Formats: sequence, structure tokens, C-alpha cells
Amino acid sequence: MSSLASMVAADGPILLGHHGVDVRILQIALQQAGYPATISDHFTLDTATWVKRFQNQHGLEADGKVGTLTAALLDAPHAVLLDTAVPIVPIIGSFPHDDTKSLLAFYGNPATKGWEEANLVPVVSPWPMTEEGKPVKAIMIHKKCAVSLLGALNDIWKAYDHDLSKIHLDGLQVFDGCFNYRPIRGCSRLSTHAFAAAIDINADKYPMNYKNEHPLPKVVYDAFIAHGAYCGQDFRGRQDPMHIQFAHE
Repeated sequence: MSSLASMVAADGPILLGHHGVDVRILQIALQQAGYPATISDHFTLDTATWVKRFQNQHGLEADGKVGTLTAALLDAPHAVLLDTAVPIVPIIGSFPHDDTKSLLAFYGNPATKGWEEANLVPVVSPWPMTEEGKPVKAIMIHKKCAVSLLGALNDIWKAYDHDLSKIHLDGLQVFDGCFNYRPIRGCSRLSTHAFAAAIDINADKYPMNYKNEHPLPKVVYDAFIAHGAYCGQDFRGRQDPMHIQFAHE
């Protein structure tokens, strides 16, 4: 596959209104870098928004045009992008932007010695949960997310009238993970799970998809949103209803 830089060198900047394989490669590169541009082969206003966000965070002129410098940086390995990025400072009382540099600045580096011991705390669900058929004693999550997670779970339990049969009807008793040091599936950058800043609920019932299917029950969605979380069913590209994270696009 041709690089963005070689395409720009041959054909000039990639601009709003363009369409074709070069735009698709651009959109994929943006997603890999942590900017969830919709992949459509068309350079839309959505694409321009994420190009500007990328340029701003990497010290480039934020004109929304993919010229030589922007293309070359998008071609670079993720480690290079980390070196050149500036973290986006979250609003006081909110959670960070979902890019690796901002996550590292907010949650610390999970690859460093002692990070787990210093940052992970247990949150006990108000209703019994299981993981792979075994009881979950507690959800180990980053201490900066713990109050929000517990608040959302308590609100959900109240909305379900403290009735475990209603919880089971919607499959909310199935816990599918929180802390897992790994990259995003199909990507090179770290997942929010690597920072213990996300949880998955019942991957079988609420699977990833591209059609916004199998959404979380509204009361569950509303509870997490009210406590500052971001729900994967709102992702602009591939939707991930099982996934709730404490970082925003």
C-alpha cells in the first residue's frame, strides 16, 4: 500500500471534498493514531475535524489539509507520534481525550513498575457478576474512575428495582473485563483497558458492529453517561456497545 506522503508528493494535498483510495488511507491512518474518523472514502467535514485535531496536537498548522508534513507524520510509527504529541488537557472534573498521550498524562504509564499497585482499586458491584462463569469479587479499576463506576452501577441497580432477575434479563451480570494491558483490536495504540479505564459488559449480547445494533438498555447508557463515562455504542466508526470507557473521543 502506498504511503500518504508518497500520494501527496505525487498528487498534491488531500483536501475537503476529495474522494478515493487516498482518502480511505488517510482515514485509516487517523484511526490508527487515535482520531476516530469515519471511513467513507470521502473527505468530509468529519474527516477535516479529525485532521485539524491531529495537527493541533502535533504542532502543525491546523488548516484541515493533508499536505507533506501532516502526511509524513501520519505515516510515522505510533512511537514517533507519541514523541511529537501534546496531551489534551481535560476540563476539570472530566476524563481525558482517548489518545495515548492524553491517557498517559492523566492515568500514568501502566508499563512502569509499581503502576498497578499505586493506581488500581477494587469496586464491588451492587449485584453479583461473573466472568467466564466465575464470581467476580471486585472490579479492579483505576482510582480516578472508581467513584464514577460505582456511582453508575448503583444508579443502574436502583433503576432495576434491586431485582436480580431484571439484571439477568438484560445480561448485565456478565462482566467481560477491565484492566488488560493491550493495544486496541486491529490497531497499534493502547486501549483504554491498558489504563484500567474501561469495562466490558456481556460481549456476546452487546457485540462490536458497524450498524449501531445491540445497544445497551437506555437506563444503563444514561447511568454511565451521567457519571462522565463514554459508551462505545457512540463511537463514530465501529460501534462497541459492550464497552464503557472513562475517556472521550
